[in-house]
Amino acid sequence: MPPRVLEGSGKSTSPLLSLTRLDCIRGLSSQPPRRRSRFESGTLSDLREKGHLFQRTRRTEYQWVVKAVSMIRDVGIVTVSGTGMMGAPGAPAKVFQTLGLEGINVMIISQGSSEAAISCVVAKAGTERAVRGLQLALLGQCHVDRIAEEQNACIIAVVGSGMKGTPGVAARVFGAVARGKVNVRMVAQGSSEYNISFVVSEKDGPVAVRALHQEFQLGKTPS
Repeated sequence: MPPRVLEGSGKSTSPLLSLTRLDCIRGLSSQPPRRRSRFESGTLSDLREKGHLFQRTRRTEYQWVVKAVSMIRDVGIVTVSGTGMMGAPGAPAKVFQTLGLEGINVMIISQGSSEAAISCVVAKAGTERAVRGLQLALLGQCHVDRIAEEQNACIIAVVGSGMKGTPGVAARVFGAVARGKVNVRMVAQGSSEYNISFVVSEKDGPVAVRALHQEFQLGKTPS
């Protein structure tokens, strides 16, 4: 009869381990099997010497790569651009100082390596106020040539501690969204790698969320 194995954490530092006695493995023991408590304490090496068999719990992919997908509705994008902004010290500081004075909370920031534009995601209700304040403070000054706004947008956030250091997560995220025929208008990811946020049109938000839930099997019960 093959040995019976109970799944356990497999951690040597844990005082509580899920284990079972080997059942008369041929050539190793002629004694009848004895069950020991599932909560027997001891180090991993000591318990192995006593004849215990361990099996590390195997997590499936959807349990640890992405944990959740969220959507924030009613946001807008404000973009400040100008060729003179490239390499100009203090240009981003003036943008955010102006928004702060207008009482505008910035939810996402994105700037390309060209430094020719800065895009900010703000609440839809404050978009027009943000644009007016930036026009008065920066247009024609501070190397700014144009200030534009886009409304009817929403933020999609993909979150999971297992995303950090895992190759291909971003490819799966945007591949799933592309298969749903959803256009991504803005992307942001912090260095922690625990979150990828992007902006799509408000009507495409639910489509993107469903595509991501399907891609990472978030509706399944972890085993």
